[in-house]
Amino acid sequence: MSLAVIFDVDGLLLDTERISSEGWRRAMSVRGYTLTDKFYLNMVGLTPKDVRPIMAAEFGDNFPFDEAYADRLEYIDNYVRLHGIPDRPGSRELLDYLKDKNLRMAVASSAPGARSREKLALTCLDDYFEVFVFGDEVVNGKPAPDIFLGAANGLGVPPQNCIVLEDSAAGVRAAHAAGIDVIMVPDLIQPDDELHAMALAVLPDLFAVKQLFDEQLIPQS
Repeated sequence: MSLAVIFDVDGLLLDTERISSEGWRRAMSVRGYTLTDKFYLNMVGLTPKDVRPIMAAEFGDNFPFDEAYADRLEYIDNYVRLHGIPDRPGSRELLDYLKDKNLRMAVASSAPGARSREKLALTCLDDYFEVFVFGDEVVNGKPAPDIFLGAANGLGVPPQNCIVLEDSAAGVRAAHAAGIDVIMVPDLIQPDDELHAMALAVLPDLFAVKQLFDEQLIPQS
């Protein structure tokens, strides 16, 4: 049975985590809160629904999550209008390579579907994928396995015949929980021993992922 590849988006295909963190930082600063880089890492890879209680636990139940979240989105939208959405290195080269090899591909992102689809369309990446599963379409977000099992099911491919590509700790844990091999390409989060043990490989960029597929993961004809 053929191999299928399931992609995260933010921080993996698109270099958006720094834009997101700056949006949070500004939205919180004007309200008298300070967002540290260390705390932001706790939110990477999670759905907005799962970020909300983390914020409340850190900043109190009165933290104005909805207002800050809306201001963050406004900052991101303004940034994108001015600068576009940057790729992570090697993303298009890897996608073109996998498409040329006729591997089936899916997206499994914790972000809300409407905004994620818009980002993928703006960057002309949406046509590479057959299946899309987003954080607002599953009961349990990463690190639960739901989103990756949903992507595998949508492709009609058993989990053991899939490979997940992820940048976040939550994503690696979710793929591991789903019984799917995962390759981690770190962005803001550097893997500890636990994540190294869960991952099939930890690679510096998507160019290295392409090389791994070419040399080891795709059977040579």
